[in-house]
Amino acid sequence: MPFLVVKTIEDGIPCVAACPDTWVEGSSLYWPKECVNIDKIRSNDKIKPQKSWMKLKCQVKMRDIASFGEAVRYEKALSTVDTENEAEIVEHRKGKQSTCSLGQGTASQDFNFLVSKTEGCNAVHFSESAEDHYETSLANETGPDPTSIKIVECLEPEYFPERAEEDIESGNEAPVEQTLSQCDNCAVFLEELNQIKDNLKYLSLLPAIDVKLDRLLEEQENPKGGIKRKNTPKIDIFPIGDESVLEDFEAHLANKTYREQFVHQMSSFGGTSGNRDGNKIAFRLIDEIFTRDLLTNYSWTGAKTKYIKKQFSTYTHFIEAFYDIVKLADERYSTIENEKFFKEKILKHSLARSKQKKK
Repeated sequence: MPFLVVKTIEDGIPCVAACPDTWVEGSSLYWPKECVNIDKIRSNDKIKPQKSWMKLKCQVKMRDIASFGEAVRYEKALSTVDTENEAEIVEHRKGKQSTCSLGQGTASQDFNFLVSKTEGCNAVHFSESAEDHYETSLANETGPDPTSIKIVECLEPEYFPERAEEDIESGNEAPVEQTLSQCDNCAVFLEELNQIKDNLKYLSLLPAIDVKLDRLLEEQENPKGGIKRKNTPKIDIFPIGDESVLEDFEAHLANKTYREQFVHQMSSFGGTSGNRDGNKIAFRLIDEIFTRDLLTNYSWTGAKTKYIKKQFSTYTHFIEAFYDIVKLADERYSTIENEKFFKEKILKHSLARSKQKKK
């Protein structure tokens, strides 16, 4: 697909630009709005104008240019001369086309003989206000003194040409460019999200770490006396077979020290290695803590069935402490598995488990 060179007005100043010929329709030039790496975009003749682009009035100076590099050389040549000498460059090109391409030989690249003392226009840089100035400025193309023009440097964004082509082919109207600031923000967001996930993972391990540290300290204090919590009495209420005892037990577990004592005491049944089977440990623990007859009085939600049952899910301190114990034995054990264990494996089958125990 060939390239062409056009002339338009940028903030009252004539500007010359090389671009794919699909960017020009009649006397209108379509140009990306954002400050992007424009050379990467306009050198790709597969990229077509998007609906979000600016529409500017223009004059086509040269057509049917085979390569972007050749078009840029003419862009630079035309941007250094006034309007009167533009025709000489066009004729110069026509004469060279019959003998050699613009990129071959020094003679074909030498436009110095066409440069006047007063530069007539600038190379490509368009803003959204360019179209507003075109009608009144194109007739007077000499413009202000180029030495007074303030050139604003734009940070170059990262551009993804392959992705842009996919969007265009699929009809996606998303912009073909992605700014560097957007990429940076996305990377920062993903990094912070991963950090949050890591923190949550570490927080879930704190109960297990706490108990393991206690054990290490106690082993240091009692290297030959086994693992015993110093000056802490054993909780001697298990297995619990009375509802009032369960109520008191739940209230006591609200105390951090009491809960740690309970977790520490019961961790002897599953260990703290983290590589055991959590479900097997959970079944063993539940029979150590409760009688099977007591659990027949409860369901997870307390819904009425054939028998009126109380709501077990209200014992949140116990359920969380139970999770801490199993987590020490199996670090893969999750809170979802913990809830499912009580709801579907224990309370749902509490009557059958009780009858099985009596046989």
